[in-house]
Amino acid sequence: MRKSYQKLRSTLRTVPAPLHLTSENAGYSGHIDQYSAGKLHGWASSADPCKAALAVGLFAGDQLLARQVANLYRDDVKAAGIGDGQCGFAIPVDEAHLDAAGAHDHLVSIRILDAPEYEIGQYTLPRRSHDGLERDNPLIAQCRSLLQRELSRMAGLLPLTDRPFPLPALHKHGRLFDTDGVLPGTGVTGLPAYLDFTRYRTRKDHEFETDHVPADRDHFLHWYLTEYGMTRRGLRIPLTRDQIAYLNEPLVMGGQAHALTRAMWWRVLNNKGQLDKLNLSDANSVIRLLCWWAAHEVCCLSAEDCLVPKHSADLLRAIPTGRKDETFPFSHFMAHFFAAQPDYHALDQTSEMGRKLFTLCLVVKSVNRPDLLRYIPVRSINLLFDRCGDDPSIFETFYQSVALQEETVPISIDRFADMLRHQGYDLHGQTFLSITDGGHRLHAAALPVPADQAPVDVQLIGPFGKASGLGQATRLSARILEKTNLSVNCVDFGLDNPSPEGYSKSAPMSDWKKARINLLHLNAESIPLAFAYGPDVFSDSYNIGYFYWELDTPALCHYLGMGLLDEIWVSSEFGVRIYKPETDKPVTNVGMCFEEMGPVDRGSARADLNRRLQFTGDEMVFLAAFDSFSFVQRKNPIGVLNAFQMAFDGVEDVRLILKTQNRDHVFDPVQDRIWKRVDAMLDQDPRIRVINETLPYDTLVALKAASDCYISLHKSEGWGFGMIEAMSLNVPVVCTGYSGNMAFCSDRTAWLVASTESAVAPGDYIFVRPGQKWVEPDITDAAAQLRAVYSDPAARAAKTGAAFKSVHKTFSAAAISKRYRARLKEILKTL
Repeated sequence: MRKSYQKLRSTLRTVPAPLHLTSENAGYSGHIDQYSAGKLHGWASSADPCKAALAVGLFAGDQLLARQVANLYRDDVKAAGIGDGQCGFAIPVDEAHLDAAGAHDHLVSIRILDAPEYEIGQYTLPRRSHDGLERDNPLIAQCRSLLQRELSRMAGLLPLTDRPFPLPALHKHGRLFDTDGVLPGTGVTGLPAYLDFTRYRTRKDHEFETDHVPADRDHFLHWYLTEYGMTRRGLRIPLTRDQIAYLNEPLVMGGQAHALTRAMWWRVLNNKGQLDKLNLSDANSVIRLLCWWAAHEVCCLSAEDCLVPKHSADLLRAIPTGRKDETFPFSHFMAHFFAAQPDYHALDQTSEMGRKLFTLCLVVKSVNRPDLLRYIPVRSINLLFDRCGDDPSIFETFYQSVALQEETVPISIDRFADMLRHQGYDLHGQTFLSITDGGHRLHAAALPVPADQAPVDVQLIGPFGKASGLGQATRLSARILEKTNLSVNCVDFGLDNPSPEGYSKSAPMSDWKKARINLLHLNAESIPLAFAYGPDVFSDSYNIGYFYWELDTPALCHYLGMGLLDEIWVSSEFGVRIYKPETDKPVTNVGMCFEEMGPVDRGSARADLNRRLQFTGDEMVFLAAFDSFSFVQRKNPIGVLNAFQMAFDGVEDVRLILKTQNRDHVFDPVQDRIWKRVDAMLDQDPRIRVINETLPYDTLVALKAASDCYISLHKSEGWGFGMIEAMSLNVPVVCTGYSGNMAFCSDRTAWLVASTESAVAPGDYIFVRPGQKWVEPDITDAAAQLRAVYSDPAARAAKTGAAFKSVHKTFSAAAISKRYRARLKEILKTL
């Protein structure tokens, strides 16, 4: 026997590690040939010809790792005269086996399980196998090209893992989910506060009468989830715990073996292709639909964090029965996802290497889509990140190759989990951070709060970049706060503001920080957006909203924002009269300044205007300026045209300029009809011109300076920047004697136009409630005021001079900063 064995050994192509042969008395012989292609090859034979094929085991120390019957045919063994040749084994060695061997200096043994004390031999396995992960492997190159976005994202996330990730407290966010006591004078709507706020803010309250028609609650929730949710572009729309449970409730169809959730039904019924393939009596059909839902549909809804319940994720992560023994097996989801990704079909899913590479790619893709990790077998993820001693993990080796790193980048599973936290996912808990401890869904819950640092005194939050009155007010508040000697941080936040990006100078922007006071320069209907979608800088701060509003009472979509704040600021007593009766919070008039432009060369500005509009230079130029996004019904250009034509019938040396912007982006039919009337009047009067253009701010200032009179026949104004800027430029102002502009307009400073109170029609302005009012300017009186400006140069100079002095004395940034500082100091003393 020994001679035969020696002869066999001499015929082997690969000489293995030193052989330990069992004694002849044991009646066994065998040999470990080699480790190749992920398997340990060898043979084991019994001297008893009647004995069946032997069972052999792979051991690391005394730990049995794998077993196999040695019954593969070996003609070389038979030719050596050892048995019938049915004695070969090829035991697969996976990553877990390599890990176990690593604890024993990579040494394993093969033993005969019929008698474990007989050891066929020992073999030193290679340190963890990273075959195929070399950067010059064509498959690695293909993976690299497919993962460019994710690799770029990883490069940005890796440095963040060294920073703390404090979770938000959310002490002041609970009101978003309240279901009663939010809106005055309304019934029980059956909706949480944020959804009801959205219903009014998007003017869907007439389409979905949730307080009277219970079925409309489902219809509105469907609209909110699909249409509104998709416009958020990745932001997680708020949902309560009960709504999430309602959407994920399985709806059983009688006689069918399987059920879909309510949310799935809402989408499937609108997808004929999926509906035609659905068979609720066939498990494979349901799994296929679940894969479509998880891979595609919930991502379109930005709802992968809440609309794939755990039992569905468990099913998607499950390994089909026929693949359970594979290394890096495909789950149900992975198999369907792979089939739908032709770019990855160069990877062989029937091989361990192909499956490993695809699994690695999915893990990298998870930096942009963390939900993918819910559908990968946990054991596979652990294998990728497990290290053997000081050797890099499979994932680290793969990342080094695809990212073309010269050295290994340490990425433990904990560090990778830290990266994913910055993407809103808890890897170890397999949950999304957007789900609060109370089970509600809130985007802000997944955002880290600013790291430990000394809070600034005031954080100013608003649409700094927008070319609008609100953007201008935000920028002016920054200038005012600069003069208070308080520490200030400025954050640009303009979500849902439709105005174009601004053309005015802006304060330096920064990330969100901790602040003792947050001053949100947002109108009331935008306050909930900051709480829902911004990081929680609010819980431990005093929060002030600075509001502008034009109607005599708040809109219904204002009340949630009012309730989230500690105080409301306004620019005029008109604002105080709007909000003070409607809240128990302080309402403070702190005023507002104008943009101090410095000297403007009026002669040069007028020459430019004459060239642009081909004026002779002898005309008296009247200017009305407004943003079409601010509703032409309220700005009242028809009133301006009528007053101008009434005042100057037959007068040739006058001109009227209507300066607007965004006219082409307004599609409201009521406003469209008004513009058609304007166009018809323009066609009949060559003295009137329209400029529809977003001008650089300096150019707009020059246009005002070049004019001889500024007109605003508004029906209401929250403040009136156009008017106060004209006064600061020594330009006469004719305006309606009503609303926010009366903070700086009087008979001494302006030509005031009489008006009568008027009900606001539902289509004439946004968020109109029954009974709300503004005014109708008296066109005859407006014509008389225009004529007075035209015909009395002495009175014109006197009143214009008085206005100039008044606004520079009372409404400069320095003057208003004293009012800001006084109130802020009072608040800071209490904190």
